[in-house]
Amino acid sequence: MLSFPPREQCGHPWVKEKCPCGHTVGGIFHKPVKGFAEVDTSEDRTERGYILGTPDSRSSEAERDLPAASVCLARALLHSSMLLGTFTDRQSILNLMKKKPEVAKKFFQDHLEKDIAFLAESLGRNRDDATITVHLFLSYLLEVTAGKKMMVKSMHKKEDRIEWESCFKTLTQSFFQRLNEKLASAKQQIVEEAHSSGILKTADGQRLPFGDLPSTGLIDKPCMWRFEQRMTIQHLTHVIQQESETSQFPVLLQILSK
Repeated sequence: MLSFPPREQCGHPWVKEKCPCGHTVGGIFHKPVKGFAEVDTSEDRTERGYILGTPDSRSSEAERDLPAASVCLARALLHSSMLLGTFTDRQSILNLMKKKPEVAKKFFQDHLEKDIAFLAESLGRNRDDATITVHLFLSYLLEVTAGKKMMVKSMHKKEDRIEWESCFKTLTQSFFQRLNEKLASAKQQIVEEAHSSGILKTADGQRLPFGDLPSTGLIDKPCMWRFEQRMTIQHLTHVIQQESETSQFPVLLQILSK
């Protein structure tokens, strides 16, 4: 008589065990014990509505298959929309939430500031750059969807959510590949505006007259005002995730994910 091991992750019971409550669970040879019913696992069991909690309880982490920087962008758009909604239809926004905040406007503003801080951390940049990045992403969305018929799709099944996350990941990866170029261009436009501050112009390398201040000090040195990009674990993870051949660094990605 031949016996074969069960197929891994098939979802059917193979052994019996005792539950802490005293009942027998599981089954033998794919036959469940009496009282068990088949469950549809295609349904997405992710909680509905807004469930992120308070701003202080959050951390900068990837969400399922989405990289941390992509999650930051998605949540920045989410909280911007919900913040705007508190001015136009506050009750509808509150109906989406498990726990209602005392001051909804401040709640979403604090969340948005947290999104910007986490995005800056992931990109290895300052918060001004992260704020500009959100604006550039909005512009990018308008650009890639121009002339296309868009529709709202409800995500009732797990496959629907996975498909959305995959599309959003592809979209953000394409955006991040040209971010440095677009960010440099946007910052240059800001510097060239007539009302830009002297500090911005100095950080860009322009020498400005500072009146009676000595010209031999540090105040007119660009390095004193310029934010230098830092390499953090979050930034390193983001850089590697943008590589077209991430399979070259499987061990490093595994370590960084921990």
